[in-house]
Amino acid sequence: MNVDGLTRENVASHLQKYRLYIKRTRVAATPPPPPPLPPATCVPWFAAKPPLDTATPPARTSDATANHETMRL
Repeated sequence: MNVDGLTRENVASHLQKYRLYIKRTRVAATPPPPPPLPPATCVPWFAAKPPLDTATPPARTSDATANHETMRL
């Protein structure tokens, strides 16, 4: 580098500034991570229902039809 007045320190200083500039532009170019999700404050609708009564099984359609026919007689 045959330039009058240019020293090794000048070149090192400019190279350091250039490397810092490149690092800053790369950091600025990367998108920020998405924000964390808020805690769940909503209770799903199915969680609020009472448990089913398993002691009495549900009536079958044929049983309901038979009971309806005997009631009409």
